[in-house]
Amino acid sequence: MPTRPMTFVERVTLFLTSLDKTTSEQWLFGFVEPKRYNAFQFRKHVAHWASATRQARLAVEFGAQPYALERLKDVFSNASPQLRAAIAEVVPAEYRSTLPPFTEPPPRPSPALRARARRLVHEAVR
Repeated sequence: MPTRPMTFVERVTLFLTSLDKTTSEQWLFGFVEPKRYNAFQFRKHVAHWASATRQARLAVEFGAQPYALERLKDVFSNASPQLRAAIAEVVPAEYRSTLPPFTEPPPRPSPALRARARRLVHEAVR
């Protein structure tokens, strides 16, 4: 992901491509040249990102919950060791480094616990 702030054209392109990769192209024709060219180039780039990467970038660009980090830390600190391990596996990369490290190897969470962790993380950061 770029470290510089996105331009308006890039933000709109990210949003449209995240909504629907197959129809976003038709909306980009609304830009005038050279912005249209830039939008199409950026769309190609964004279309290759994993869905989770696009969603994370949307959250960064369009604003996550102002207190998302605090809420996530609260969920993490009040979770059982198994749930903490699951949260650590599913948390978006931009939040992963903010979580406290494990003092001992975490237990391997079950798929059901990972699903619960995904939901808790989603609710904490939205």
